[in-house]
Amino acid sequence: MRFSRLSLLACFILLSTTFGLRATEIYVSADATVKSTSPSTNYGAVTQLTVDPNSSSYLYFDLSSLPAGATPDMVANATLVFYVDKVVTTGNIAFNPVCVPWQESTINFTNAPPACFGGDGTFTVPNMANSFLLVNVTTLVKDWLQSTPANNGVVLASQGGTAVYFDSKESTATSQAVRLEVTLTGPQGPMGAAGPTGSQGPQGPAGPTGAQGPQGATGPTGAMGPAGPTGPMGAQGPTGPQGATGPTGSQGPMGATGPTGNQGPQGSQGQRGATGAAGPTGPTGAQGPQGPVGPTGSTGASGPPLTFTWTFTDISVPGGDNANYEQLCSSGRMLGGSCGWTDATGTDTQINYSGPEFGGNLDSNGQPTLWKCSVANTGTNTHNLRWAIQCGQ
Repeated sequence: MRFSRLSLLACFILLSTTFGLRATEIYVSADATVKSTSPSTNYGAVTQLTVDPNSSSYLYFDLSSLPAGATPDMVANATLVFYVDKVVTTGNIAFNPVCVPWQESTINFTNAPPACFGGDGTFTVPNMANSFLLVNVTTLVKDWLQSTPANNGVVLASQGGTAVYFDSKESTATSQAVRLEVTLTGPQGPMGAAGPTGSQGPQGPAGPTGAQGPQGATGPTGAMGPAGPTGPMGAQGPTGPQGATGPTGSQGPMGATGPTGNQGPQGSQGQRGATGAAGPTGPTGAQGPQGPVGPTGSTGASGPPLTFTWTFTDISVPGGDNANYEQLCSSGRMLGGSCGWTDATGTDTQINYSGPEFGGNLDSNGQPTLWKCSVANTGTNTHNLRWAIQCGQ
């Protein structure tokens, strides 16, 4: 019964999602780790970001890709999306805005800039690996848009011995750089001028195939080719059999021989015999050559661009409960998702599976539309589970 109530709650949340929001994905522009054990070493080009008692990580996001004139009031939601490679020690991580600018290629522990405040927020890292972790930073992005403080990025620091490895933007194994997803309300502003082309990064995994555009108009029919030569006439069928001769009348008795009379008139002609059966039809003549192919029609117009929407759901899981949770894209295709405990530490909570459901609910391209999360709360206290799903259309 608990699974049914939670499934209905997830469906209600999906159906009541507010329409008219726009999500903008901003990938990290600069990221680097600094280590107290190697204070003068720069780690800006490594493939992982480390957060542990001896290491902090700096992130910077260029907000110029947001629509011109975007204000704090227009920010409906802002989320940091991390790809967790490995968790050595679960626990909390603090994130704080950075006071002054810094450079990815030169930052180290000695010259690293300080945080602006005592602490802007924390988030919990559960026991997970090779999964996405979502952190709400709506307040921080609103502060950046009104320059309180100015946007110089954010620093991640370990609390209580937490040790975690995230993908950096230089990662080539999984290529899941940290990204900031900002959902705005209000009308879309004019498109800004195109920036300079950056250097080409490593090729990411192939995305799902887009929907096929409408079929172009049929080209005109080509001219009819010349008629082929007439085939030879078939052989004449055999002559039908002759009709049967009528029966001969009985002979009367012979009379006396009379005088020879005059020759009588010629009798009428007998009936014509039945017509014989028709002979077989002759072979069909050879087909004429095919006419030329007409010109190809023009290509149909491209379909509309793909848009992305993230949906987040929080569920309370009682102690000792094992359960499966599923979330379905109400429209479009499922592009990704994740789930994690937001208030649980230690080993009394587990995420046994987090990923797409291939057992059913496939779209026309054979792609799953359902995200499934299987969890276990082996402790005695109720804990909060958060999962997210990204849909595109």
